[in-house]
Amino acid sequence: MQSNPESRQDDPYDTVFIRRSFRSLVRWGIVILSVINLLHLSLFLSYGSRWWAFSALLILVQAPLYLLVINRRSFPVFIGGLALLILAFGIQLSVYCTQFGARAGFHYLLFAMTPLVAFSGRIRIWHKVVLCVLLMLQMLALEQRTAPDPDISAQALECLRLLNLASAFSVISLFVLRHFMVVAGMNSKLEHMAAYDPLTGMINRRRMAEVAADELDHSFEKHSALSMILADIDHFKLINDRYGHQFGDQALLHVSQTIMQIARDGDSCCRWGGEEFLIMLPVTDLQGARQLAERIRVEVSRNVLRLNGHDVGLTLTLGVVELQPHEGLDSAIARADEALYAGKDNGRNQVMLGQPAAQ
Repeated sequence: MQSNPESRQDDPYDTVFIRRSFRSLVRWGIVILSVINLLHLSLFLSYGSRWWAFSALLILVQAPLYLLVINRRSFPVFIGGLALLILAFGIQLSVYCTQFGARAGFHYLLFAMTPLVAFSGRIRIWHKVVLCVLLMLQMLALEQRTAPDPDISAQALECLRLLNLASAFSVISLFVLRHFMVVAGMNSKLEHMAAYDPLTGMINRRRMAEVAADELDHSFEKHSALSMILADIDHFKLINDRYGHQFGDQALLHVSQTIMQIARDGDSCCRWGGEEFLIMLPVTDLQGARQLAERIRVEVSRNVLRLNGHDVGLTLTLGVVELQPHEGLDSAIARADEALYAGKDNGRNQVMLGQPAAQ
């Protein structure tokens, strides 16, 4: 649904996503209801019943309501279309249940309304509970409905009952499955947003801490080497001030892409913060990490960044450490940071090896 300034922004059960999802379910509901009416029409025709014309009329009335509930329609138009749909559906059940009684099973279609109630926006939870209870009571009332002389054979009534039962089950299953797929897709996007930096595509600091903890455990368990590179873009603030934040973003993207191209499959690359990048190198000793850091430094300095007529050369200063037995992540990063700033003080654009941790 469209956003409403009067909506309760702090209500987790009434969000823009829920409203749009509900509107989508209503659209699918109209399509499914038209298909069910088409099945009724076919069954009535096969048994020579005049009620096929009523099913055809329902299709002609309900199907056009789809145009009133599409996303670009305003909320009042959508509510109007939904109200007409509910009215037409209520008339349909009333007429069929009066004519054929409970034996035809048309009241089973009330089950299909429960997902729409449960997934709807702009309705409080306890209102949804009340509506579901009312639907249940209405279905139980229709279960007692009898028809003195239904204008159809007993075999046709049984076929109608099975068709309506299967339709109700299928509608509920489709709605629930579709909603599950939408929610699963949203969760996947949220997990990606929570783990990756939106500008560079690298994992973010939070995710890197989780990856590093796993790598530390694996390194200690297997007694294998584990190294780390902390890289920082030289004079980045000056670049931002002189050429603007757009150029600064392009510089970050350029450096991150270079790092990810050179890094190996098992390495983890992270935008650690601002213009800093952290690279975790499993099964790699200090010299191996230094060589990879040097490749990154050379490649970044070799390629000039061009934007809006400006050619700017970028350089990196990198601190490299190999984690010592039972050393924690914070200690290793602190040593890499010290090495990096030693390189800054020594003229920048260089790779510096960290000092061993104090025993």
